[in-house]
Amino acid sequence: MAPWIAWLEKHATEKTAELNAALRDAVATHPPPMTGKRQLRLKYATQTAIRPPTFVIFCNDAKLAHFSYRRFIENKFRDRFGFEGTAIKLEFRSRSD
Repeated sequence: MAPWIAWLEKHATEKTAELNAALRDAVATHPPPMTGKRQLRLKYATQTAIRPPTFVIFCNDAKLAHFSYRRFIENKFRDRFGFEGTAIKLEFRSRSD
């Protein structure tokens, strides 16, 4: 990959509507697993920073977001928005935070 492409991806901003569409598609493809009697419910996502691209995903309880499901969401965002070679951060926030 050319260095300038990586630079562009590192400075990319995604619209909230597009992030939410990607999040809905990911959840439809692979719903969050149950943890005991509770299930993670993802509400919406927004981008809060550019360098590195940082996304906040609001949910019912951030403690229910298993690391493997976090990685799955990260990979779906990479596939959809092309953050190849760029570190991205995902932050899950509970409704009460």
